[in-house]
Amino acid sequence: MLLQRERLFDPRPIALWFVLLAGCKAPRGPALADASAIDVANTVVTDAAPTDASDRRDVQADARAMSSSVSTTILAADAGAGACKLVRPALMQTFGGPAVIRFLHLGGAEIAELVFNDGGHPQFSDAPPIDAGAPRDVPMPPKTTLPACAIARDVVYCPDASGAIHRTHGSGEGDTIVAQSRPGTSIAAASVGNENIVFAYLREGTTSEGPVREAMVALNDGPPVRLSEEGSGATSIQMTERGYSIVAVTFDARVAMTPTHTRTLRVENGKLELGRDAVVFVGGPAERHTTGTLAFDKDGETFVLVAVANSAEAFGMAAIRLSHPPTEDEPVFWSLYPNGLDPAALAASHGFSPIRVARVRPSAPEVDASRVLEVGDLSSSGEFSPRCILAEAAYIKDVELAIDRQGAMWLFWRDTHGSHFERRALP
Repeated sequence: MLLQRERLFDPRPIALWFVLLAGCKAPRGPALADASAIDVANTVVTDAAPTDASDRRDVQADARAMSSSVSTTILAADAGAGACKLVRPALMQTFGGPAVIRFLHLGGAEIAELVFNDGGHPQFSDAPPIDAGAPRDVPMPPKTTLPACAIARDVVYCPDASGAIHRTHGSGEGDTIVAQSRPGTSIAAASVGNENIVFAYLREGTTSEGPVREAMVALNDGPPVRLSEEGSGATSIQMTERGYSIVAVTFDARVAMTPTHTRTLRVENGKLELGRDAVVFVGGPAERHTTGTLAFDKDGETFVLVAVANSAEAFGMAAIRLSHPPTEDEPVFWSLYPNGLDPAALAASHGFSPIRVARVRPSAPEVDASRVLEVGDLSSSGEFSPRCILAEAAYIKDVELAIDRQGAMWLFWRDTHGSHFERRALP
């Protein structure tokens, strides 16, 4: 297993890489109002008290990892490495759960809003409009292990602890249970055209070989149909709208390998049409939280991103470029990490060029190395170019990314310091 494998690579080129990246680290602790050149002392924020033993261990490991650091520098906007200029920070000092970012447009103002899953019901926490004054903290619900909600236009789907999927509209009006998923598994939703919404989920099925998780998909209020192929399973699912179709990806994380299935969904004459299932990529052995994300640029060039084993001695982010429609064994471009980790969160932009990617990776090859949240660009050729590091902690997870209409990037993540919601200006 790659997680906690020692010395996968010669550390010298990795050390040079981190020297080049070190200039664009953002501060930990209380957020700053701008990105002028200023040094701030590192501190381990413990206002959000851990609620279980694993979190306490994470905080202790975080303190050890941070003890060797003296300061973090935010570069001025005209510095070459200062590409991720902090525009609007909002640091939440309490733990919560995963969140989804959506944008509201009210009275000409654009508002970035976080949507949390509060027991199967959406909890909305809005930040000030982009052109408003000073930022403020964003309230959050108590810590939860429930999966994130899924949003398509003004419709929100949230699974509860039993796996029942609740559908609400607008700011939580109405509450209809539309499906029963396997408790604790991811769901997805996407709109196609002006009237249709497709949502997908995982359920427990039975085959001749025993129980298996299978992916289901439904159009509006129609009956669900099986998305995953007969004989293949699904451990997580992602969907995104691309033009007048939906790209759906299922990851089948197994002990020996991680197949990635992709198919295109369309609505024809009021019915959901499923395109051919294609195994676009087969990664190495999976960890417990192995999953991925979809990304595409303004020209429609689409990638599946998954953090998985590259070989017995390497781990990294695979960028699988999809054809139209997807075919078997699509081209794969690797960006290797210093070591393996689980979970290895990934988030990416949709409809923006270049594609923005936020990913969590180890800071160094050592077993007890801290995690970093790294932001970079993914070119149309599949090459990842790192831009800056926004956070460092013993663990970082539940990363979300969205681009507003001004081209700025909004990021949400959770770590040992709390939960964070920031807006970053990018060229």
